[in-house]
Formats: sequence, C-alpha cells, structure tokens
Amino acid sequence: MTKYNNWFTSPYSAIFLTCITFQSFISCSSNNERVNELNLFPSTIISQINDSTFITDGVSHMSFVNENLLISDRKALKTLSLNIKDLSVLFEIDHGFGPDNIKESYHIEYRKNRYYVSDFGKNTFSVFDADRNPLSSINPPHSDMSSFLYKFSVDDNGYVYYTDITNNYPITQLDQTGRVIREFGEFQPYENEDHKRALNNRNLVVTEENELLSIWTSVPIIKKFNQEGNLIDELDLSDFFQFRTNRKLELIKTNPQYKYRLAFAYYNDVYYSDKKLYLLFIGDYEVPNSNQVLVIDTSKKRMQIQKVLNLHLPEAYFKEITISGSKLWAFDKAGAEIIEFKMDLK
Repeated sequence: MTKYNNWFTSPYSAIFLTCITFQSFISCSSNNERVNELNLFPSTIISQINDSTFITDGVSHMSFVNENLLISDRKALKTLSLNIKDLSVLFEIDHGFGPDNIKESYHIEYRKNRYYVSDFGKNTFSVFDADRNPLSSINPPHSDMSSFLYKFSVDDNGYVYYTDITNNYPITQLDQTGRVIREFGEFQPYENEDHKRALNNRNLVVTEENELLSIWTSVPIIKKFNQEGNLIDELDLSDFFQFRTNRKLELIKTNPQYKYRLAFAYYNDVYYSDKKLYLLFIGDYEVPNSNQVLVIDTSKKRMQIQKVLNLHLPEAYFKEITISGSKLWAFDKAGAEIIEFKMDLK
C-alpha cells in the first residue's frame, strides 16, 4: 500500500488533478449547467487478504448482502461472502462440474432471500436459497446468452431479465421455470450483425418498484420500463458524455472498420442503490480508466443527474463499485484491492 502514501507530493498527483479539473467542466445534458461534484478520498484500502481469500483482477461483481461483501471472481472461479470487519470468509458458492456446482459465473443477484447466478459455462441461471442450497436452474430458450457478459437482474416475483442480441427483442423476461413471460425493448440501428452486437450490449437493473432500467454500454442512453415492458422514461446523456463520444469518433476515423466491430464502452460498471443509479464512467484518457461516478436520481417521474463523485486515488483502475449506506466501495483492477470511500449525497 506504500504506493498510495503521500500521493499529493507525487508526480502522479499533478496528472491526476489535471484530469479531474478537465472533467469538472462536463455539462449536464438537461440544463447545460455544470454538474455538482463531490470529491471522495480513500478511508480504507483492503489489499490481498490471505491465500484462502485471494482475489485476482477478474472481479466481475461486488455487492453487500446483510452487511457482508459478496464478490465474484471470474479468474479464480470463486464467489465469496466476506465479513467486512475482519475479512473472514463466511461462505463460498461452489464452483465445479457437478450438477449443483457453478461452472463459470459472471454475475450474481440476491433478491428475496435467493441467490441467482448466471452460469456462462452451463448456459443457465442457477438459483440458491439464503443458505446456498441449490433450488433450481432456469434454462433460457435462446442459444446466445450474451447477457452473461453484462448484468442481468431479478424482480420481487423471481422473474429474470436478461439480454439476447440474437433475439427479435433485446430484453427477455423469464419465470422460474424458464418460460418466456415477455420480450420487449429495441435495438440501436445497425448495418450488419457485428455492428448490432457492438452497439447493443447493455446492463439491466430492477428497481425497488420492480421497474427495469436498461443501460446501454456503448450508447449514452438509459431507458426505464414498467413491469409490463412499456417504456415510461428515458435519459439521454449524450451531452454529458460528448467527450467520450469524441474519443469513439477519433478511433473510427483512424480505422473506419471500428464502426462495425468496436464494442465501445461509456461505463466500466453500474450499480443501483436506494433509488439512485451509479455509473462508473470512463474518463477522457488513452487507457479506458474510471475514477468518476455519475449519480442519477431515479426516484422522480423523470430520471435526472444528481452529481459526480470524484474518486481520488492515483494509479488506480477502478472496475467495479458497490454501495453500503454512506460508503462507496470500489475494486481497483490495477492493484486487485478494494477501496472504501465515504460519501454524503444530501
């Protein structure tokens, strides 16, 4: 952890603060005014713990369940629950090749005392009770489970929402038996199949009201649907993310074929908590780094930007975030460390 000590006097601090200063002039898409910002500094840095809880740079999910940290590590093939106070392992969901094991997971959801794991290796959603006893497998009817590269979500009825780019509609809702309840949503206009895939990956998040947020990763648009699959709100972040779009246009200019196959990303992660959506967005850098979080208030009739959180930690490459009360936790891919930031969103 010595690389983070006295960073204000390090040569990286000037570069880092220059980036933050640049980002301070990003404008809100709705009123063209400067977005309020909140500077956050690390309060806790958790390095590798021990051999049993070792995590790699392949962490693909973090969340808090019953005040304990739940982590999925794709490279280590582990899903761990950690006591955040002493970092002891509370449990691990077994990975393996048995009928009740997880072969290759990417994302895990906890809803109504059940764990839902997307098993990319078995092409299924595995369901466990609160004690991690296997309950069932939800087998989607479609062959291309592209949603496993991103976030699926589950509502209070146990309906699973995921995306399938090969289907007629991008969003599919399944019941516990794998039966299709409905298919809805739309694709961004595309010119060929590669272009379709590059443009239309997305994250899905179910809110407390069982409304669904559809967040494109390669287009700065968020849409909200009700339980019947009807569009009820849309937030266009094109103005806010113009600097990122400019980067995409520069890449396409250097190689026109990028237009059709570049899976360009505006965000490294999204997280939803207490009627707020957090976007860990990618800054205006050569390397797709993330050290800022856009907070969007979803509690009102129309979604709106609330503020930007600046995560002050030089050399960090934040890849995943989660929220616990007034604390934001971020996974630093560069050092495979978990960083705690205290925040105040009043």
